[in-house]
Amino acid sequence: MIMNEQPILQTIDVTKIYSSGTATELHVLNEVNIQIQKGEAVCLLGASGAGKSTLLQILGTLDRPTVGDVLFAGQSLLQMNDEQLAQFRNEKMGFVFQFHHLIHEFTAIENVMLPCLLAGESRSESYEKAQYWLNHLGLAERTSHYPNQLSGGELQRAAIARSLIRNPQILLADEPTGNLDSENSKKIQNLFFELHKQLGLTLIVVTHDLEFSKMFSKIYQVKDGHLTSN
Repeated sequence: MIMNEQPILQTIDVTKIYSSGTATELHVLNEVNIQIQKGEAVCLLGASGAGKSTLLQILGTLDRPTVGDVLFAGQSLLQMNDEQLAQFRNEKMGFVFQFHHLIHEFTAIENVMLPCLLAGESRSESYEKAQYWLNHLGLAERTSHYPNQLSGGELQRAAIARSLIRNPQILLADEPTGNLDSENSKKIQNLFFELHKQLGLTLIVVTHDLEFSKMFSKIYQVKDGHLTSN
């Protein structure tokens, strides 16, 4: 008998409540259950304030739920302390955000090297890996440029290179084309799916872009803290 493969990422009754210290509580997520299989391309679709970014942050262990659990290959992630989670993220996950979050005092290649250096890899090995990814993403001529010398599309490509340098199993992106013009948005959207196919990545993307969402094999609608699937 063939057993179903364990989801690579899963939430169990995840609820997130923000309290202002008064009687007023904001329920951002309400008993959310999601199962994501290895290699899937998953879209979290919803309006601003629906809770989709909060869910992505919890899936990526950047935030903890008020109630519930997050599992990676069947193992609870919330049993880890903050230092263990940081190591886990650096080994297993890559992140891309709406704003590139590159360090302005560093060149493109220095920015891309950072995850490797933080993991204790040598500078020469980190440089070689960063050079590979910048070349792979069409930035071979821009490695020594600083962020203020790069276009919006180039900045996001550098951020994607940084997210991939540690060979993550899961790539999470929060509105990755929300700050780009339509031409660059389309290029970055296509790039995500090229990388998904080439690398076998599990792809989880937050967007409010209906056209972008149509590229995904699975779409979850996030509305008022609740989740429904297509």
